[in-house]
Amino acid sequence: MPDYTGRYTGVVLDEAISRGSEKLVEISKRGCVLFETIYPADWLRIDDVNLEVALIILLRTHPLTLLKRLQNKRWPEEKVIENVLAEAFNIIAEQLLPWEHDVIEVDTTQLTPREAAEAILGRVMEWETGIRIDWLSDPIVEEEIPRWLSRLDSDKYRLGV
Repeated sequence: MPDYTGRYTGVVLDEAISRGSEKLVEISKRGCVLFETIYPADWLRIDDVNLEVALIILLRTHPLTLLKRLQNKRWPEEKVIENVLAEAFNIIAEQLLPWEHDVIEVDTTQLTPREAAEAILGRVMEWETGIRIDWLSDPIVEEEIPRWLSRLDSDKYRLGV
């Protein structure tokens, strides 16, 4: 879908989620499904999808580390800041609170991909669920948020735009 927001971001429409949910239900009838998304709450809230969610893996990265990683991708600055702020404000984590008993949260900040996989498997084996990371309680993150916000074009981020 074209980006009508001007923020260089993927736009997911309700119709697309609905069509995707129908496909997901069809596939899930064949057995276990691994589904990767950056919009988990949107998929989990679909009323006509009666999926049994066994596990949600929530990968987190400290916002300052995420900033550096995303800047290395050479994305537009606003896209980087938008993603960093979403992590700093715990947006996805908070959306998943209704399913917290099914969430395995892993801080990948200092982990290699192999170490992250091992951390996930270890938490699955122990069934260590819950959402505990709160970047807003970190004074460094709290100090950076106004600077990050000042780097955004506020007109693009008004509700209803």
